[in-house]
Amino acid sequence: MPPYESSAPAAAPAPAATSAVGPLGLPPALVAPLLAFFLLSIANGVLGTHVSLAMDALGAGMARIGRVQAAYFAGLMLGAPLAVAAIDRFGQCRAFGGYAVTAAIAALGHLASEAEATWIALRLAAGASIVGVYACIESLLNAGASNEARGRLVALYLISSYGGLTVGQFLLGAAGRVGLDGFLLAGALFSTSLLPLRAWARVEAAQPARRAARRRLAGLAGPLIVLRAAPLGLAACAIAGVLLGGFYGMQPVALRGLGLSATASSNFMGFVMAGALLTQWPAARLADSLGRPRALAWLALAGLLLALLAAALAWLAAGTAGAAPGMPIADKPGRLAGDAASPLAVCVVALLHATVIFSFYGLAVSHANDALPSATRVAAAAMLLCAFSAGGSAGPMLVSAAMEAAGPAGFWLTGAAGCGLLALATLVAVRHAGRS
Repeated sequence: MPPYESSAPAAAPAPAATSAVGPLGLPPALVAPLLAFFLLSIANGVLGTHVSLAMDALGAGMARIGRVQAAYFAGLMLGAPLAVAAIDRFGQCRAFGGYAVTAAIAALGHLASEAEATWIALRLAAGASIVGVYACIESLLNAGASNEARGRLVALYLISSYGGLTVGQFLLGAAGRVGLDGFLLAGALFSTSLLPLRAWARVEAAQPARRAARRRLAGLAGPLIVLRAAPLGLAACAIAGVLLGGFYGMQPVALRGLGLSATASSNFMGFVMAGALLTQWPAARLADSLGRPRALAWLALAGLLLALLAAALAWLAAGTAGAAPGMPIADKPGRLAGDAASPLAVCVVALLHATVIFSFYGLAVSHANDALPSATRVAAAAMLLCAFSAGGSAGPMLVSAAMEAAGPAGFWLTGAAGCGLLALATLVAVRHAGRS
């Protein structure tokens, strides 16, 4: 019988990766996995933004860009259940390596053709690869974390993610033009994420596995267990997916519609990632002390107000360009003819709004894992990622439709709707918990 099918009743100890604790609560054995993840996040940041900017430079319409970027999140959704089987079969380290290589191939594949169908297939493959990476890292972190420390560990994971995305945006901005260089850079960076895997493999070889339990949870029972134990976490992951899917896919295009250059749009995305990075730790500490549902409710309300303000400012800024605010972006002048303070004000408020919405996913995952037994961590990570990906695949299409109707302001109107829905769901959950 293969080792992962062992039915020995003895309880497995916590993974060695979390047995020792270093500075900021980071176990030393997690350094190599998080470093590999950081390097891969740089590549993913370069690729995601460059696809939108490259399509905009090629004259693609909003609907076409939305479809291509939605394929990435469709890949996340389709790849999440497969990640459980991959981790079962190969372990987290080797699965990570396979996913990184696949992502590099998908990035370089954009050089072969400009056909929409090709790019949709490549974004689908990239999404399936990235969700596998997320499942590897999230299951590794959550397997041995206590409820008290989980928020901080997830925050460190998200800091690695957003830190890499931040570096990626500034690397892309430094290129100064939209061309083939972005795809070559992304492919090279995906490859560099393989370098720390040797150190990670030594750690993983010493860790016990709970693969029999993970395999049982990988079937149809998995979603039901997560839904029953943490319905708010599942719903919050889906809403966070809509918001972040729209952000990654359409935010650069919305900024271009306000008159920003490709370089300025990339740099703005970098500042947003930096802001998201800086807010993860305070948000996690607040949630660990206040409670994750209440923290989610307050942050969602803040996101709602900021999104409405950004939409109003974008509407006014679009009007200063000499075109009706609802005119499709493709019909507007390339740069604003009005006061430059208007797009600057939009960018400031948009930066604040984006840093708020980037805190939703980490709090949702931490809340869900608080209610789940340790043996379900890999399956739970896949199911939560599947919910996030389902929302993410809808996000670019919803935002592109709103932007077609309302111009750049449509981007933030969609964000306001998502934040409002999350605030309502969280307040209902808090009220229900108070009665029970």
